[in-house]
Amino acid sequence: MTETLTSMGDYPVPSTVRPEFKSAYHRAERVSKHLKCLKSQIHPWRRGDGCELITKSKPHSREKTVHITYGDLPPEWSAIIGDIVQGLRNSLDNAVFGMAEAQAGRPLEESEAKRLSFPIYGKEPLSRAEADVKLAFVPRLVREFIEAIQPNINWDPAHHDDFLWVLHELANIDKHRAMHLGMIQVKSVHVRPPEGEQHLNVEQFLMEPPRTVLDDGAELARYIPLESSEGDLQYDLALDVVFKDPRPVKYRPVVGVLETLNNHVFNIVVEMAARYEQVVALTS
Repeated sequence: MTETLTSMGDYPVPSTVRPEFKSAYHRAERVSKHLKCLKSQIHPWRRGDGCELITKSKPHSREKTVHITYGDLPPEWSAIIGDIVQGLRNSLDNAVFGMAEAQAGRPLEESEAKRLSFPIYGKEPLSRAEADVKLAFVPRLVREFIEAIQPNINWDPAHHDDFLWVLHELANIDKHRAMHLGMIQVKSVHVRPPEGEQHLNVEQFLMEPPRTVLDDGAELARYIPLESSEGDLQYDLALDVVFKDPRPVKYRPVVGVLETLNNHVFNIVVEMAARYEQVVALTS
């Protein structure tokens, strides 16, 4: 029997979903809602609303420095990110379990269920013995697909950012440590003259280049105003919130990373479901 899904965020899904994939798709729906919530909270910060620019005058000098301050980013963001990452990881496991139990034709024993999972292997390949355990009862057509997209196939130890491996790493960090945010990336800055003036009127102006990641209180720019200029320069900021610590996504935009993971994982579930349909059609 199939179930009709009426809402899955922005993602096109089959009009009906087999019970084997019901949990996986509902996880995806929940992740989509979490992601929308996170994006709505981060968006004002990306406009610079959560930041303040402070201009400081150097003693015995006409030079001024501009510093960006933003304090601690909201701690609930880390919790939402953890929910997103675990939801994506669990949706893959849920799909494997659903297929395995249906193909077994009986409720799985606890020992069998515990060993089932969607494997993610990095540097070391997934062995045949491990695949037989983790993907027990999973149809060959689906299993071949899962094995073909393993990160180890194109493993690059110097710079490895395969999306499945990123998901694996973030899920482990979230389970065993904490998701560390707290960094602002400057995407672009538009500089305007002081209120009432037509030109910048500076002798020298230096600014951190785009894509620079700045700590709270870090210097963004420095300049020497002309003696005739009064008031401080004005700035329009385009910022981003980035991962502070966890590799392999250090200093990468939070929303961009999560959207990429969400899209890839959802497509994997869709592909597994499509292959499973072929299996059911051949055996019915």
